[in-house]
Amino acid sequence: MDVRKKEHLNFSSIATRFNYPESCILQEHPWRNIDYDQNLWNEIVRATPRPKYIRNAAGWIRDLLFGEDEYAAMHWRYNKNDWGKHCGSAGEWRSCPIYELGTKNPALFAQKLTKLLKEKNIYKLYIAAPPDQSRLVETFKDEILKIDGKFDVLVGLDAVKLLQIRARIEFNSLGMKG
Repeated sequence: MDVRKKEHLNFSSIATRFNYPESCILQEHPWRNIDYDQNLWNEIVRATPRPKYIRNAAGWIRDLLFGEDEYAAMHWRYNKNDWGKHCGSAGEWRSCPIYELGTKNPALFAQKLTKLLKEKNIYKLYIAAPPDQSRLVETFKDEILKIDGKFDVLVGLDAVKLLQIRARIEFNSLGMKG
C-alpha cells in the first residue's frame, strides 16, 4: 500500500485489509506497510526526533564521558527474541552474521571490533543495548579491554549510573533529597 500522501489512502482498502470498518485505525508501526522510499524515510526521521530531554541527557553523557575526543557508539540490538528470530532460516537478514558472531563467540567479535576501531584510531567506545543484553555487552567490554587496555569502553549500565547521579544532583540543586 502506497500511503506517501493522504490522497493516496484508499480507506475502503484499509477497512478490508485490517478488518476494521471505522475510518481511524491504530497500527503499531505503520511505516512497515509503506513502499520503501529513502526520501520518505529521511523525512520521517527528520520529523520525529527523540524528545528534547532524551537528546539533552545523551549530550550530557557524551560530553562527560568523551569530551571532545573522537569515539564510536554501537547499539547492540541482536537478541534472540528480536533480531535473532530472523536468523538461521531461508531469507535471513544480512545482519545475522553479526548476531551469530557476537552471541556465539564474543571474544572474536571483540577482536574484530577492536581491530576496526584501531584502524580508525578510535579508542573510546560506547555500547548501548536493551537490558536483557547487558551481560553480553559487558562481556564485549571485558574482551576489548583484555585485547588492549588503551580502550575506554562504556556500556548502557554505565550511562544509567550517570543518569542516576545527574538526577540526584538536580534534585539536590532544587533543595530536594534524591
